Parts: sequence; C-alpha cells; structure tokens
Amino acid sequence: MAAVAAEVVDQFGPGPKVPSVLRFLIEHRSSAVWEGKDPGVLKCHGRNEEFQKRSPMVDDRVLDIVKRIGLEGLYRTPFRELDHNLIMAFVERWWPETHTFYLSHGEMTITLQDIEVLLGIPIDGEAIVGTCALMWAVESEVAVHQYARCYILALLGDTIFADKELCRATDKKASQIGGALILIQYWAWFRFPFLCPRMDLPPDGAYGPPLPSSPLSIKLVWVVSKKNSPAEICLVRYCQLLDSLYPNQVVWQPYEAELGHLPAFCVAGRDMWTVRVPLVCFWLVEKHTPDHVLRQFGMVQEIPEDVDTDDALHKIDLRGKTEEDWRVRHFSHIQVWNTRAQELCNGARLEGAMLSVHPYFGWYGKVIWRFVDHTSASLLITVAMHKQILMRYVVGSPEHKLITAMLKEVDRLHRLAAHLPLEDANTANPEVPEQNG
Repeated sequence: MAAVAAEVVDQFGPGPKVPSVLRFLIEHRSSAVWEGKDPGVLKCHGRNEEFQKRSPMVDDRVLDIVKRIGLEGLYRTPFRELDHNLIMAFVERWWPETHTFYLSHGEMTITLQDIEVLLGIPIDGEAIVGTCALMWAVESEVAVHQYARCYILALLGDTIFADKELCRATDKKASQIGGALILIQYWAWFRFPFLCPRMDLPPDGAYGPPLPSSPLSIKLVWVVSKKNSPAEICLVRYCQLLDSLYPNQVVWQPYEAELGHLPAFCVAGRDMWTVRVPLVCFWLVEKHTPDHVLRQFGMVQEIPEDVDTDDALHKIDLRGKTEEDWRVRHFSHIQVWNTRAQELCNGARLEGAMLSVHPYFGWYGKVIWRFVDHTSASLLITVAMHKQILMRYVVGSPEHKLITAMLKEVDRLHRLAAHLPLEDANTANPEVPEQNG
C-alpha cells in the first residue's frame, strides 16, 4: 500500500482523518451537501419505464438470438419504476477512488456476482471490444439480426457498468445520472431489506404455471410502488438511515439460500466472482474491486490494497472516436482480464460478525467520510462524546448510571424508528440514529 499521509486532527468531524484514499473529496457531492452547498437533485435517466410501457418481445427469431448470446436472464429481468431518492442516497456514498460505497460498517459494492445472480448476464468470457463503427449490410435477410442488435443494446444500456455513471454522478457539478440504475436499486433492496418496500406475494398457483427460469430479480416484481412519499423527506430519511446503519440491517450474503435454485445461467461464472480485474467493454474500462468487500463473499475483510482507478479512464467517451480500435487502446487491460483466473481474491472464512477490534476497522475509521446528513451526524457525535465521558466515571456511580440511561434511551428510540416501514418512519423520530462508535 502507498505511504499513509500524516493524520489530521478531526476527532468528531465527517472525516477523513487520514487523507490517503479519498483524493476527489473536494469535488464530491457529499462534501458539498455537508458544507451547505447542496448541488440539487440528480435527474435519473433510464429506459426502464419505456420497457414497462411496451409490449413484451414476441418475435421468436429475435428471442432466439437473445438466448444464443446468453442474455435470456436479462430479457426476463423485470423492469419497474425507479426510486430516485434511494439512488441519490447511494450516489452520495459512492467513491470513485475505490469503486465502493462507504458506509458506517465498511465498504460495499456491486460485484460480478450481483450482475450474474440478479440479472442473469454472463460475466465469464472474452472482453467485448473492437471499433464502434457499424457497417450495416443491405441484404433483407439480416434485418432480424439488425433489430436484435438494437434490442440487445437497449437491454444492456441500463443494466451494466454501474461504476461509470456512479463516478460521474458524484461530481458536485453533475445534474443527472443514467446507466445501470435498476441494478443499483435491486442491489440495495437485497442487501438492505429494510430499505425495500413491502412485497405483496400472491398465493401459490394464483397466476397459473410457474414463471420460466429467471434471475433472482424476478422476486422484486411483487414490490409495491413507492411513488407516494414527498421527495425531500424520503431523501433525507435515506441519508439518515445510511449514516447510522445497525450491523444487523445489512445482509452481506443475500443470495446464499437461492443459489441452488437459480437457473444455470445465473451461477455459471461463480468461479470468477472474486476476480480483481478491469472490466472491459469497448471504450469502457472499470476496476472490479472485490478485495474491498470480502464479507460479501463470506470472507474476513483485511485492509485492502490501494485501487488504481486511473483518472484518464473515467474521462473517456465516444465523441470523435467511432473509428478507434479499443482492442488496441485497452490492450493492457484486456491482457489482465484474459488472465483473470490468476487474480482471484482469497481470505479466511468469516464465522459470524467481524470483531470491532480487527485492524480493518481501525484503518477504515481513519480514511472514511463518515456523514452526509447533519442531523444524524450531530447525534452520532453527541453519543460518541458521552461514551468517552462515561469511561471517566466508576461503574455504579450516579454519573455513570445517568449517562448509561441516556445512551440506552437514544438507542431505543432509534431502533423504533429504524424498524418502522419507511412510509411511517418519516413521521416518527427519524432524527435519532444509531451509535456505531
């Protein structure tokens, strides 16, 4: 790892105490929000609503092509309305330097496992590269293939490469976000079930025969719409909840009980789920960093290596580059991808929760940007200070009893609010967060 910079005195601020990881902090949305310079609401662009309004693809010739290239699972992925506030709350927690979400209990991210299990997209194969110049043939017999290509591009456009758009959206000058928004939403609902709206599951057999083999996201087709809450309240509430997560509100491995029941195309690449490699698709190159989130794979999280996300890669776009041969431009990254079997992350098997004294948490507490919302931050800081004061008094003394009672009451109030349905929690003590220190 790179040399750690000198510590900055920042006992109760949002952080980081050691500025060795977060290099783009001054441009980040969460920094602007914290300083009272909220850049405003991000406009979420996606084709999810468009796909919802259209009739399902019924041309068997097109569907055969979709299945042949391994995208049957993506075709069967349910599209639904986006929760823009949920997505914005996670954008404020995303850090381009590591391609991970920074949360109170540690880092988390969207991995190849999530893409394959949730969407059924193949993740183990050759890099998709070449030029972006298209020379369509004129023979009428290829019309179906042309239509199939357009349909596949539309499917893929909103479902993969979440990192690219997340990184751009964190810039305080950004006004919109597009790309894999439905993936972000489904990922959040599975790993943070308390953020997922109620699901109204029908009784067995109520809708005829079982659905065809589908990725795990098919379960979310029964989620009730959340378009009934004031936007400003929902976003603040999401920020407060993410600032003050309880460890038991996080499901590190939400798919374990489902893996044996999923279709083969949702688990075919499981041997490659933990590869630490660049992901390449034409001009796009994004670093996959499972070594930062080993608990998502049932392993103990050690202090991870630095991530070379390469600022230049973030700036590449297609303007004026339709003739560029990305196979040549990204040759070095493709070579790493081609040897991905040598880049697997390994770690000790995690039994239960990691102990708070593990070195990872000491390191993480120094490099993290801890807060976004001022209300939850002020209460977390107050509780942390009272815990320090508590240590100065003898157990059983009046002062010790008083402070202990106060801390228990704060914890009780937050637990009540944290476990209410989001629709009700907006009106019931949303300000009281958990103390994770």
